[in-house]
Amino acid sequence: MKDKLFVAAGTECLRVRSDANVQAYILTPQVQSYLAPTVQSFLTQYGQTFAFANTLTNAQAGAASNPSNSNPSPLFPGVPSSTPALSLVNYNVPQDAGGGVPESSYNVTLRGDYNFSNKTAWFGRYITYRQSQPPGTTAYTPYSNYDVGATQRDYSALAGVTHTFSASLVTNGHVAFSRINLNNNSKPIAVTTPDLFLGASANIGGVNVAFPGTGFSLPYGGPQNAIQWNQDVNWIKKAHSLQFGSQVLYIQENRSFGAYAQATEQLAGSVTGDTTGYPGLFSGVLGTFSTAINPEGAYPGQMITTPATQPNFARSDRFHDWAVYGQDGWRATSKLTVNYGVRYEYFGVQHNNKQNLDSNFYWGLGAGLLQQIRDGTVYMAPQSPIHELWKPSYGTVSPRVGFAFDLLANGRTSVRGGYGVSYERNFGNVTYNVIQNPPNYGVIVQNKVQVTSTNLGALGNSIGPVTLPSTSLRNVSQNIRTPQTQFWSLAVEQQVAQNTIVAVEYLGARGTHLYDIKNINGLGSGNYLLGDPDAGANYAGLTRLNATYSNINNRGSSGDSYYEATNLRFKTVDLHRTGLGMTANYTWGHQIDDLSSTLSETYANGNGFNLGYTNPFDPGYDRGTGDLDVRQRFVIAPIYETPWLKSDRRLAGQVLASWEITGIYTARTGSSFTYYDSTNNDGTFFNVARYVPSTPISRWKYT
Repeated sequence: MKDKLFVAAGTECLRVRSDANVQAYILTPQVQSYLAPTVQSFLTQYGQTFAFANTLTNAQAGAASNPSNSNPSPLFPGVPSSTPALSLVNYNVPQDAGGGVPESSYNVTLRGDYNFSNKTAWFGRYITYRQSQPPGTTAYTPYSNYDVGATQRDYSALAGVTHTFSASLVTNGHVAFSRINLNNNSKPIAVTTPDLFLGASANIGGVNVAFPGTGFSLPYGGPQNAIQWNQDVNWIKKAHSLQFGSQVLYIQENRSFGAYAQATEQLAGSVTGDTTGYPGLFSGVLGTFSTAINPEGAYPGQMITTPATQPNFARSDRFHDWAVYGQDGWRATSKLTVNYGVRYEYFGVQHNNKQNLDSNFYWGLGAGLLQQIRDGTVYMAPQSPIHELWKPSYGTVSPRVGFAFDLLANGRTSVRGGYGVSYERNFGNVTYNVIQNPPNYGVIVQNKVQVTSTNLGALGNSIGPVTLPSTSLRNVSQNIRTPQTQFWSLAVEQQVAQNTIVAVEYLGARGTHLYDIKNINGLGSGNYLLGDPDAGANYAGLTRLNATYSNINNRGSSGDSYYEATNLRFKTVDLHRTGLGMTANYTWGHQIDDLSSTLSETYANGNGFNLGYTNPFDPGYDRGTGDLDVRQRFVIAPIYETPWLKSDRRLAGQVLASWEITGIYTARTGSSFTYYDSTNNDGTFFNVARYVPSTPISRWKYT
């Protein structure tokens, strides 16, 4: 076994403890006596007692909520001004206060190598990782019974064999398995309690008014298993360095996601556009009540029996991907090297192990997309017109070419360039969220109903057969395309002195068919887009493209982006043998897109409280500088190695020689922002474009 077997092991443990002080306002017991009986019952059942830092009377709370008003009204009409109304609570939560997110974790790595002969070698690796984050790290509230933490239990194993047939032919193959098991944890009450909320503008000087619940969907988590096989062959033939390979990937996601398992109760305002929700405290009326039920095979408009039950929140989704590639590094001349190759990749369509649990919204047969949405319906995937969740996408061929040219044949001046194409598999929670579609799952949204202390509300009682109301949908376009990015670059590099180079580099990228999420069935879309009769007084006649369902959150591929940049680079190592090195880069770049992130995470900037585009059927309205655009950036990173005692072999030399001093210094321009207006929109927070420029807006059209 000598000189044949090599074994290595390592472990790392990490313990982080960090707290942050957070503030929230809580309704006082005195003001609770004025609330609607249903609200009082909710707070009695799920509330808890607190130590208050200070208390505001009703008059003081009104003044604090509207400091610009010289003659403010009390916060709660009908409650005496002197009544204690809101109390401030200071509480600690386990958060990153400078030392990292609180956790206890460890990982263990084992590696083994075995040489069967001078031509064949085996290697293997095993990694395990454990992490525990206390309740409050994932979601927190002053009502600590509802805090959410997380646990993670991961494994990874890899084994491979490398065989050398000759000096010019080598093959390598390996098989890998990984299991990522992330789960959120909380007390049982957090799973069974509805979430009661005020509106978005219900705050006092920026401090929220809190109620029991966090709005975090529980249960959440479960293992993701992946098995991957790779085989690569390297062959050197004269001036060519050839490489071929293939890959097969199987992913199995066994996840639970309790979307609306905890009913969301949004308290109603007094008038349209009131986003405080304060009036709902006293009327007991909810603006919206959203919960998940099991339709038991029914679709909206059909009858269901009561009491209703909650749906199955677990799914086991599978994906089958594969890829093949070939490339060549060709030494064309002593001055020119060319690299070229092609990769073909197939991304499999998501499917459940019980395929009747898969359902999606499919277009109808109308003329044009709008009419197809109107005529569309939901099917279980095997019974749909295409017999699966969405059509597979082929044609994902990725050519790449690059070159390096020694311009003067002296090794001091080079020109490099390249062009390539890449693709991205579908990702994110939207594809998983088709779990929320009937007939196995229904998200019910009711308006103007009473506050309830149960997750199913009135549907949880025996009230006889009822009609399943309109439900929201999570939809993946049945003809969704695979996003493509084309990228290109050109660089000129010059050695101006020993160990010192300067370079001018240009690069660009063009993204097409990028993933997006948008509501394609907004309220009023039927009137505006298909000419339904006028909505009339109080907008009572607002219609949707598809009347059977409410909002349809669609994952499509209409995103579009451009990026171009020029970079000036300077690099020196051991300048004039002083030990000083330095890298400096100045970049000018510009990003243009119509949607800067698939999930609209940057809504406060580019999306303006909007899910997706301003107009989901004309993304070009939103074309402009992207949220991630940083026009100019300068980065300098010096590094200095001390020159003394380098040749000293004594203890002093071992301790004091070759110390390095370094740093990174960055200067950059700011990112862009977008005008938006989220007022007077019935509290839905969908953007209403009201900014009127002095000149017409250029509209972009593309396919």
